[in-house]
Amino acid sequence: MASIPEQKTDLPQAFRRLLSQAIILPLTLAFLVGAVFVWQVSMLLSVNEAVERSDRITDVTNQVQMLMVDMETGLRAYVITQDATFLEPFDQALPPLEENIQELRQSLSAKPEALVVLDRIIDSSKQWQQYATMVKSKIAQREDARSTILTGTGKRLMDAVRQDVKQLVDQETILRQQLSHTARLRARVVLSTSIGLCVAIGILSAFLARRQLFAAAKTYTEALRSARESEQDKSKLLANERTLRSAAEHANRMKDEFLSTLSHELRTPLNAILGWSQLLRQNGNESQELSQGLETIERNARLQTQLIEDLLDMSRIISGKIRIDIQRVAPVAFIEAAIQSIKPAAEAKEIRIEQILDQHAGPISGDPARLQQVLWNLLSNAVKFTPKGGKVQVRLERVNSHLEITVADTGQGIKPEFLPYVFDRFRQADASTTRSYSGLGLGLAIVKQLVELHGGGVRVKSPGEGKGTTFVVNLPLVVVHSPVEDETRLHPKTPSTMPFDYRATNLNGVKILVVDDQLDARELIKHVLEERGGKVITAASADEGLPLLEREKPNVLLSDIGMPEVDGFQFLKQVRALSSEKGGLTPAIALTAFARSEDRTRAMLAGFVVYITKPVEPAELVATVASVAGRIGNAQTS
Repeated sequence: MASIPEQKTDLPQAFRRLLSQAIILPLTLAFLVGAVFVWQVSMLLSVNEAVERSDRITDVTNQVQMLMVDMETGLRAYVITQDATFLEPFDQALPPLEENIQELRQSLSAKPEALVVLDRIIDSSKQWQQYATMVKSKIAQREDARSTILTGTGKRLMDAVRQDVKQLVDQETILRQQLSHTARLRARVVLSTSIGLCVAIGILSAFLARRQLFAAAKTYTEALRSARESEQDKSKLLANERTLRSAAEHANRMKDEFLSTLSHELRTPLNAILGWSQLLRQNGNESQELSQGLETIERNARLQTQLIEDLLDMSRIISGKIRIDIQRVAPVAFIEAAIQSIKPAAEAKEIRIEQILDQHAGPISGDPARLQQVLWNLLSNAVKFTPKGGKVQVRLERVNSHLEITVADTGQGIKPEFLPYVFDRFRQADASTTRSYSGLGLGLAIVKQLVELHGGGVRVKSPGEGKGTTFVVNLPLVVVHSPVEDETRLHPKTPSTMPFDYRATNLNGVKILVVDDQLDARELIKHVLEERGGKVITAASADEGLPLLEREKPNVLLSDIGMPEVDGFQFLKQVRALSSEKGGLTPAIALTAFARSEDRTRAMLAGFVVYITKPVEPAELVATVASVAGRIGNAQTS
């Protein structure tokens, strides 16, 4: 174990520093809390004083109104009774009225609007007092004062006083409400601020105390950390190494799966091409076989060319050497061209292609051949994964500043967990040996790259399995790309092989059951074996082949490995589960495009007696069947 290095620390000085921090910072915060508290309290007191002033102004204003009412009441009683004793309230109200008015003027000195109202009250009060003096004088001189009273001057002046008093009281009431609200808010602020700062002081004090208590432990912890640092580094390196190893193993598995799929996809058409070419060289004078063979060779050669072109395109895209010939393009043209090229495949499956194309959409800048390739790939996928009698819809429309090309089908759909990986290279939803559809998993990756090279984007959506799939391609109305140097496009060449004469072997009386999901492969094998006298029974799947095996009891079983639903391994397991009377011990030959050594080992362990990889030479096929059937030793010449 690593030794802990000795560290020299001035503990008294560190303790004094922590102690000063523990004292000064809380005192500073306490001073700030006190200052804020005093400031808030002073503001609260000033608001309370303003409220009291408002209350006093309201009281004095009401007293002015009451004194004016007393004076009016006394004057009316004197006019009616002409008894001078009723003038006492009038005379007694004059001094306090003047005092109240002076107090109001002082209290409202900082309120210009209220002073205007007060001035009107004073003017109306003085006019009313003059009116009252005139009425008293006429009554004292025994004159008739009714004409003066009937003018309504006294009532009008008193009503003006009442109205102005009411306005002044209403203003002060509103002001008081506002001040009371402000006072309540300030009280809350004072309380919350005080509580918050006190809590902050408590937390900081606790933190500083904790810091002081753990100061010595921190030094020891740092020493331990430095001692264990190398061990932690080793652990991190080990974890990184495991992560990298896992990623490398995953990449290696992906590579193996791709190579296995690539081998299968390239060997399958080669099997038909090489087989029929050798048959035609040996039996080229039969017109029916010539026509059938040439048709099969052409179909499989085109499939082979498409696979290799996909590989070359992906290689060019990755290396940045893809050729894009930018020109002015009408979208309808390349969409209709792609539809026409895929129509035969759609009609063969009775799939209806519906077109909804905006003829005025576009034009755009792009490579018409590459854009047609994009649409062909999407339509090919739609037709491939749509069951018989389904529908594929192609829609072209302009959306704001770009075009949208939509390809929607009613096919098998995509699982939600696989949607994020749809456009990844070499990724397939089903990469097992039981998959129902062929392909390398490059088509959609090429679509994405080509669309992005045109400045657009592509997205996919699917409600789930069995609910169809929709691809949407967005292309901008104007795309500018710099020219890319052209490159020579090479066509694949298959090395020629010398023909083998397999006609020296006779298979008369040998019954062979051939199970393969590829029609071309079944037809080729049947033709080769029947030509040598064998009786061939064919089945397109394991489910179809098992009852045929029980009924026909063949001498040899020839089965493909990669088949939909039930692969060759599972099929042979079902066969071996039968009794010997039902054909459970029938010798089996594996004929497959999977050519890895582990595939061969797995086939032999599963019970196949011979493992043949596609493409197979007719001579090798006949010789293998004859050997398994026990005919190789007594071959007969035809």
